Amino acid sequence: MAVYTSAAGAGLWSAGATWVGGVKPPSAGSHSIIIAATSTVTYDEAAGEYGDDTVTAIAVNGVLRASRVTNTSLTCRGQVFTAATTVATFDWGRLSTSDVIPAGITATLVLNRSSAMVNFKYGFFVADTSNAYFCRGRKDSKRPNHISHRCGWNDLHGR
Repeated sequence: MAVYTSAAGAGLWSAGATWVGGVKPPSAGSHSIIIAATSTVTYDEAAGEYGDDTVTAIAVNGVLRASRVTNTSLTCRGQVFTAATTVATFDWGRLSTSDVIPAGITATLVLNRSSAMVNFKYGFFVADTSNAYFCRGRKDSKRPNHISHRCGWNDLHGR
């Protein structure tokens, strides 16, 4: 299992320069991703699957945000959490009223994507009250083992 850590500064998920070592995390690999406290990473992939069902898929210590200019989908096979020791931000919708995902752009987040479905196996954890998760919108649908939440012009899914 490899661990990919973002470099200091801001950058696109898809750009090698955003990552320590100059290589972006490969999709569908069994690895963990750490967004460093000094980083702002904009997720800009049309589709990507991260984690391996046994580890944390993404640890957010800095800022992880969905693209505002391209449709994206992020699937996690492992938990996603914001670290308790930093002021972390997971922005999948609206960090401020001037920074919304515009109409026509979607940002999908799929949690608990597992080959062996177990209730409460993985999820999204905000570890401290100083951390933030932004997703704005309305509830869209409920089905067994699937919760969809429409967040403005993006979706939050849990499977």
